[in-house]
Amino acid sequence: MKNYILSFLYYFQFYRLFRFFYRNKTIILMYHGFTDEEENNSIENYQGKSINIELFRSQIKYLKNHYNVISLSDYVDFCKKGKKLPDKSIIITIDDGYKSNYTLAFPIFKDFDVPATIFLTTDFINNKNFFWVDRLEYAINNTKAKKLELTIGNEKLYFSLTSQQEKISCDKILRNKFKSIENLNPEELIQHVESLLNIKLSEASKPPPIYEPLGWNEIVEMIKSSKVDIGSHTHKHLLLAKYKKEIVLNELSLSKEIIESQTRIDTSLFCYPSGSFNDETKLFVKESGYSCALTTVKGMNNEISDLYELKRFSVENTDLKSFVLTISRIRYFLSQMRNNFNVTS
Repeated sequence: MKNYILSFLYYFQFYRLFRFFYRNKTIILMYHGFTDEEENNSIENYQGKSINIELFRSQIKYLKNHYNVISLSDYVDFCKKGKKLPDKSIIITIDDGYKSNYTLAFPIFKDFDVPATIFLTTDFINNKNFFWVDRLEYAINNTKAKKLELTIGNEKLYFSLTSQQEKISCDKILRNKFKSIENLNPEELIQHVESLLNIKLSEASKPPPIYEPLGWNEIVEMIKSSKVDIGSHTHKHLLLAKYKKEIVLNELSLSKEIIESQTRIDTSLFCYPSGSFNDETKLFVKESGYSCALTTVKGMNNEISDLYELKRFSVENTDLKSFVLTISRIRYFLSQMRNNFNVTS
């Protein structure tokens, strides 16, 4: 039923009405990586974290024609000076620092003359320490093992790995398990899984492009183009709300120090890893010299929004119709309506 409603609203161009109604709100979009590979029979990128580059090109073309694409730095400047933002303002942000930001997305930013902000996890850039979620996906996808057995706490887990669907199920369960357990160190568990499956992304002779980090030369080139701003995404991508003050402050200061040392520019833009923050975290970010901080909370922003709790919309690897309905806020509106209906009923 939901898809029928969305198709109806799209066909009759209700997004035009929503776009006009929310013209005084600023939308911040959240991307991660990009890919030019077609669908395959593996589980690589099954969640769609890396957006198909031709879809991305069509999205940027649509934004260029119907919105005012501004930089995050300009948005912060407008807010601090109390100036009115341009109608239908939209901001492009990309988390983590994958190499595809340069090889695939950067040429599109230049072609369409639009700005973007890339948030770097500096340990990923500096030391090529792959993200644990990518290591997990790679190990499950490429192992020759037919099963996986492990114990987490008092819970014994068993997974068959004989089909693509079984591998996807295994990845989903372990990913959610690792994220949800308090005081659990994903690094130790990932090492254990890699050992059991006898395969490591760090030992791959040629890692898949979607997992590769940017290089500093590429980052500097993008900065010099004036199309890309660089911000911090911490040093090790820690969920900041779970850590003590000393660790959080080190994550904030070290990543800022490395970025400024490597690029020779000041950076004041920040993004919470996995959207993990609380009131104390916000204070630490501000004290560390950052001018703003982005969350993963869905929603729009305006001139009086809390600069250390800016909302974003995550972009899915689906189709242009879905993208249009997302940024016009129709999908979010229907979701809220459904939630309110469920509560009242």
